[in-house]
This record gives sequence, structure tokens and C-alpha cells, in this order.
Amino acid sequence: RVTMRELARALAVFSLLGGFSPLAGQTTGQFLQSHLKARQLVAEAVAAEGGAAALGALKQLEYKADGSIDNATQSFDPQAKTHPEPFKASSIFDYAGNRFYSLVETAPPAMTAVQSPAFYKNGIFSFVNGAQRQYTSNPIADPNPNFDANARYVPALVLKRVMRNIRSVNFVGEESIRGHLVDVVEFSWDLVSRYRMDLDKVDHTLRDIRVLGNDPLTGDDEIIIEYTGQQTVAGLRFPTRAVSYRHGDRFIDIALSDIQVNHPPDPSKFEIPAGVVESPPSTAVLATQRLDGNLYEVSGIGPGANYRSQFLDLGDAVAVFEAPLGFAPSQQVVGEIRKTLGDKPIKYVVLSHYHDDHAGGVGAYVELGATLVTTKGNEDILTRYARLGSVLTGAAPHPALQPRFLDVTGSTLELVGTGDRKLIVYRIPDVGHVKDLLAVYDPATRTMVDADLFTPFFAASSPAYRRFAAWLQSSEAPEVVRIAGVHHAPMTKQEFLDLVSGGQK
Repeated sequence: RVTMRELARALAVFSLLGGFSPLAGQTTGQFLQSHLKARQLVAEAVAAEGGAAALGALKQLEYKADGSIDNATQSFDPQAKTHPEPFKASSIFDYAGNRFYSLVETAPPAMTAVQSPAFYKNGIFSFVNGAQRQYTSNPIADPNPNFDANARYVPALVLKRVMRNIRSVNFVGEESIRGHLVDVVEFSWDLVSRYRMDLDKVDHTLRDIRVLGNDPLTGDDEIIIEYTGQQTVAGLRFPTRAVSYRHGDRFIDIALSDIQVNHPPDPSKFEIPAGVVESPPSTAVLATQRLDGNLYEVSGIGPGANYRSQFLDLGDAVAVFEAPLGFAPSQQVVGEIRKTLGDKPIKYVVLSHYHDDHAGGVGAYVELGATLVTTKGNEDILTRYARLGSVLTGAAPHPALQPRFLDVTGSTLELVGTGDRKLIVYRIPDVGHVKDLLAVYDPATRTMVDADLFTPFFAASSPAYRRFAAWLQSSEAPEVVRIAGVHHAPMTKQEFLDLVSGGQK
């Protein structure tokens, strides 16, 4: 005899394993029919890609991606139409050994890519940092999110995931997509993401996949990966091209080549290279420390805990540097400021530049009445960031919100507090990463705070870092003893200069 509690527990387990309630308006019988129809459509798609036997026998896959990335929120100039930047990468999927390898060979403008692979083995994800010859290892959940992100560009790997979660499939209906009639099948990629596949009604191939995602320019939006072309390797059909769309615009456009199926992967790619030392992983817990005087830093921001935000007690108010990632992380930083300084008003937020990973959280500060310190060309996109909301992230939209701006029109701008407390904003020219880049200087502690003028992710010889080093040694710069940053731990000026000069050897 089954009790109501046991039945509720069984239904909860079924949900975790991929069972879902009927769609709105469906009876249980209709839901079953939708599920059975979806299973049949998936079987036809598997056959079109090479068959269940070939797909089931796929234990290793390696491919190279060569194309471009066009990201409006990471471009050089917010006022100009973005220009695609080169993108080149390679990936290895080892289902038999539960391993994954990825190497991105390109880098943003004014940065220099280094051979910095990331790989997953034995439940440990390792990121090898070629810039400082370090690696960081973290135990992570299976399935590996990096594995999943790369797998979505290959229909065969998408279908392997669908087969793994076959009980989650449901037939949605028929649509016309770019001139082709398709059957739409919904499925669960994991316990969070619900995807839709568009399967061609004529040849049953997987034309694209779609998922809801949060976008810094539009809020909640549909992310699409479209597959075109055909090449056959080991009896499996692969596209020659995969294109990802965000906010309706082309985002990533890659050609897939050098596909290898069931070739044993090079074991050395899953090992830490010789001469590389371990760096402890970033703490996942927000932490605030006093750098010196009235200058503080919040570390551990974001899902990867690899962003920092600095703030200065101006006496009668607070000035903050950066609003990383989004609304929720910035709210957390506000909480840290409150714990440290009480209810002093946050008067200024200085944005180094408009890229969404540095300014996406401005709405949390604008809500509190803070003035955004930036350059004139950034105002429109920062306003969009501040107004956007997201059902997916829980941030409420504020369509009428109008930020107050204080524009840096010259090479410097002083933010004055009480007594002798002040912060000086510097515009550093000729940094190839972005058109206008701001840094802040605390004269009381002789500390310069930067964003993207140094990170541990790219080679120390990157042009942006060299430009910062040259500026620090010029007559334009103040007397600097310490450098703090959004992407790096505090260091002395000399330590930074030694890193950059060593990277040029």
C-alpha cells in the first residue's frame, strides 16, 4: 500500500529524473501522446545523424572551431557597429573516460592569447594559466558545464544528451523556421535548462536548438544555435558550420573541422604541463578587506569568485569602483559596504568601461541614487543595463529609471569627500582593449585601481598591460605604490612592472 507521502516522494524523484507535468491545457492522455510522438521524432533525428548504433558507439570526439565572435557588450566602441573578432578553439570529448579538454587560441583586442587549456578529469576541473605559469583545480559537479557548453555546437552530442534524458522529451508542435517546416521537440538538458529542438520535417535532421537565457542588452531572450552544411565522419553526420544568435544578432559563427571520432585522445592534454605551479582556487565566499586607510576591497564576486570591487570611504559618502556582472552580485557588494561602513550613502560608482562583466550591475546602485562616473559615449548602454530586468535571474525591470551621470571629459576628475578624502579618476588613453578606459587613484594610500589593465588570464606581454606599464612610468601618472584590480590580487607597482617586463623577454 502506497501512502500519500510515498507517492509525493516518488513524484519528486520522477521530476528530478526528467519527468514533467503536462503542458497547459493538456490532459494526462494528451501529454503521453505528446511524449510518445517526441520519442518517435527523436528516433528519426538519430537515424538521420547516422543511426542509434553509431551514436551509441561514439565514445570520443575531437573537433576544431574556426570563425568569429561578435559581442556588442564586449566590443571596442559602444557607439560603433561591432566588428567580428577572430575565434579559434579546439575541444575533446571523452565519454569513455569522462574527460573533457578545451583550448581557446584567440583573445580579445589588445590582449595576447597564450596556450591556456582547460580540462576535466576524475571529477576535477583544471584551468592552466599560461600568463603566470599557474594552474587552478576545482572539484565540480558532473556533468561538466564546460563540456555541455561546447557540446551544444555538435548535433550528435546534443542528441546523445537527449537520449540520456529521453523521458523529458515532449512534442510542442510544428513551425516554419527560416523557410523550413520543422517539428519542435522540447527536452531537459539538465535540472535547470529546458531546450527546444527544431527537427526538419523532410529529412529529420536537427536544424537548431533554442533555449531561454539572460541577455545584458535585452533581458530574457532566446539563444539559438543553428547548424548548416554536412560532412560525414565514421558514419555520423556533422554540420560544417554552427552559428549562435543572441538578442537576434549573430554572436558566434564557427566552421567545424578536423573532426575525429573514437580516436584515443592525447593523454598529455589532460595533465598539468611541466613547470606550472598550482594556485589555490578563488574563494566562493564574499570577503571584504581593508587595503589601507579608507580603501577597501570586496573579493569573491560572481559564480567563479574571480571578480573584485573596491570602495573608498569619503567620510560623508562612499565611492565604488565597478559594478561587476549583474544586479544580484552588485547587491551583494552593497551588502558588504553596509556591513563595513553602515548606512553611508553610496554617492558615486566609477565604471572603468562599459563591458557588461564590469558594468552589468549598475542598476543596483542607480536604485540607491548613486551617480555613475563614466564617459559620454557609455551613457546609452549603461542606461540599458540599469533598466533591464529578468524573470530568469529575479531582477525586476525599471523601464523608467534614469541614471545620473558624471562624465569624465578630460584626463582626470576629482571626487571630493570630507576633509582631505578624495578619489581621482584617470582616463588612460590608447588602450586597445576599449575606446575609453578609466582607473581610480586614492592619493592617501597611493593606490591605483584598474580593470582589464592586468588580469592573470592573458600573457603578461599583452599590449594593454604594456600600455598601462608605460603610463605608470610617465609624467601623466601620479605616485603609485600599490595596484589593486578587478581581476587580480593587490600587488606593488614594482611587482606589476616586473611581470610585464618579464613577459616581453
